[in-house]
Amino acid sequence: EVTVAQPIQREITNYLESTGRTKEVAKVELRPRVSGYLESIHFTDGDMVKKGQLLYVIDPRPFQAQLNQA
Repeated sequence: EVTVAQPIQREITNYLESTGRTKEVAKVELRPRVSGYLESIHFTDGDMVKKGQLLYVIDPRPFQAQLNQA
């Protein structure tokens, strides 16, 4: 006995499901030159960042006040 079926043409989605572990490409510890409150953050955890890219803005008001008193 032979079963015959008519083939159909359609798009399929290829996917792979697996388990595993990931590891960062590079790990960097950031330290500010001055202390203060963060005014804004310009990245999201996990983002790829480039050398020289703005990451944080520290509130400049305390430094401006000291400069004005000088």
